[in-house]
Amino acid sequence: MKPKDLAAIGLFAIVAAIVSFILANAIFKPPAGSTQVPEVSAIDPIFPDVKNDSNYNSFFNNNALDPTQTVTIGNQNNTVPFR
Repeated sequence: MKPKDLAAIGLFAIVAAIVSFILANAIFKPPAGSTQVPEVSAIDPIFPDVKNDSNYNSFFNNNALDPTQTVTIGNQNNTVPFR
């Protein structure tokens, strides 16, 4: 191919890309301002004391195991065994 042919193909590709971009924006244009998002109220940073509040005794079991407590097996004082 001659350089003149390559330039013509390149120019045609650029013009085709611009025309297709303009047509796509005209056809698939989203409606302006159509999005309605509900507003959520803020979460209260103060949590209730569930161990001492009588409102929570009906659905929390006071005799259940507490998974947040440290479990010690044997006589080890090493709190980070894998370092």
